[in-house]
Amino acid sequence: MRLALCLGLVFSCGWILGCAKEGPPRKRTFKVTGVLTVDGQPPNSPLQIQCHDLAGLDKEMPTLPQAVSQPDGKFEISTYEKGDGIPIGEYVLTVAWHQFNAISMSYGGPDKLNKRYSDAKESTIKFSVIDKPVDLGEIKLTTK
Repeated sequence: MRLALCLGLVFSCGWILGCAKEGPPRKRTFKVTGVLTVDGQPPNSPLQIQCHDLAGLDKEMPTLPQAVSQPDGKFEISTYEKGDGIPIGEYVLTVAWHQFNAISMSYGGPDKLNKRYSDAKESTIKFSVIDKPVDLGEIKLTTK
């Protein structure tokens, strides 16, 4: 009897959890990729990338798409999961290049790009996401 009761409880919990919502609603996203070069070369270390919606922050479903480039400069932007892309909109890209500290697993120190691309109000790297994947191609950054 106890075994039957326990099995019934286990199956009931599984059924209830299986029917539960999968979390908050998400906006549909579209893959956005590209390659960063610095002074004509691959950066050889990660650059931090953020996308800022030119329409402003959506108060109902806020997102902050971002990425960290590979040492060769390639990146794919994520909103909810790694590489899932960005919701439809008009964006400005900001980029910062700080030293990565493997001990603290964080970035710090001065921006090697001299803050040229770190302010969304001043960045000139703008793009649109419509209802298809976007390849931003090569984005040429400079330290000078």
